[in-house]
Amino acid sequence: MTALESIGYRAAVTGPARAPHLHTAEEILVWRLAQGEDRTWPPAGAWDGVEATCRANLGRGYASLEPDPYELVDAVLTTARRGDSGQGMWTVVALDADPVIWPPFAETCARVLWQPDPPFRRLPDGTLPAGAEDHWRTGIARVRQDLEAGGYCVREAERTHSPDLDDDAGLLVWRTRAVDAP
Repeated sequence: MTALESIGYRAAVTGPARAPHLHTAEEILVWRLAQGEDRTWPPAGAWDGVEATCRANLGRGYASLEPDPYELVDAVLTTARRGDSGQGMWTVVALDADPVIWPPFAETCARVLWQPDPPFRRLPDGTLPAGAEDHWRTGIARVRQDLEAGGYCVREAERTHSPDLDDDAGLLVWRTRAVDAP
């Protein structure tokens, strides 16, 4: 990747870790920045012109001898909720994250979908029950706290989750692998 960067390109390895003795190749996202363009991840327009793929045709998104990343996240969430009484609960589901959205140097990554308890969901007429906003704030903060206590980095969507607009809240969670110093 240093060679690519030396000629003006940027490169990032995304997805699960790959080992030479188990895998014959590694996919690298390569892009070129316009002069003076911001170096944030992901690059602006990185996926422009790329045709969407159908997950059903790709098979399992994570192939390794290790447990699926979403199973690891689910275990952290399940352990954290064992002592809860069941009052004011919500639904939390860990899902597979497509390797292309993994942050650089992530060792494991998953999506977490948080849904409010049924009494705090938006009503059919679009209004919110009393206490819905507080339930959302408390629930998302609690899930974030549990994941961070379990050693995960947590990223929420750039747009703040809102019970007025959303049926659920999505989080991207990952653990970072050590990066070799140059």
